[in-house]
Amino acid sequence: MYKYAVKTGSGVCLTNDDYAMVDQKIIYCASVSGVSEKAILATICDGVGGRKCGDVAARISSEVFASLSTDDLTVADIEKAVQNANLSVIAGQEADELHSKMATTLAGVYLTGRDVITFNVGDSKIFRLRNSYLTQLSVDHTFAQESIGLGLVRSRDEIDEKDLHKITRWVGDKRRCIPAIHYGENRVLDKDVFIICSDGLSDVVSAEEIEDVLPACGELSLSCEKLYDLAMKKGSADNISVVILEAITDDEN
Repeated sequence: MYKYAVKTGSGVCLTNDDYAMVDQKIIYCASVSGVSEKAILATICDGVGGRKCGDVAARISSEVFASLSTDDLTVADIEKAVQNANLSVIAGQEADELHSKMATTLAGVYLTGRDVITFNVGDSKIFRLRNSYLTQLSVDHTFAQESIGLGLVRSRDEIDEKDLHKITRWVGDKRRCIPAIHYGENRVLDKDVFIICSDGLSDVVSAEEIEDVLPACGELSLSCEKLYDLAMKKGSADNISVVILEAITDDEN
């Protein structure tokens, strides 16, 4: 069994480029919570800022994943879905000039039994909270992270402000839509909590703060609200979205 909660909204912005999807339901500017007795798939798509119609690209990608059956998905199925989303966004780009540069990031979690698949393209993040300790599971596809990984700089402090938020991969690109996908067989423990969020949250709320908020709230829906409000309080200038999943895997449940 899996519990879930979602909060997505425009933040201080006039429009919202974020779409969340959980259990085949697409969520836009809303809060949702529930329980799934079967395998569950969840995603966040964050339309790329500065590119027209990023919200359309995010919606298209969300619809591709919402259409998937959650029965026995494999890494190959997830990879195919990412590429289908990419092809669908590219087809939309080619339809007219208005949509010609639309793009989106993508991050998602698939849970089935004690197995997990995480995947992302871009800078939306995935975390796991286990026994009150938070671990980032996603790989940031950003200029900053890749520069650090290659040893070109030692920290983000050495990177120009204008380059800090540049992404290097996104959905809606014929060459750079390369997902990072990780499969963990029998890696999910009872009470593990998985968090997916857009950069409107992760850019201003630290991993340590997320780690503090989640156990303190208890209820997943309250945790979503607290994280959203904290991002607002800390001055997020972007749309804010968060999905929280909790695995209940004890045989007694």
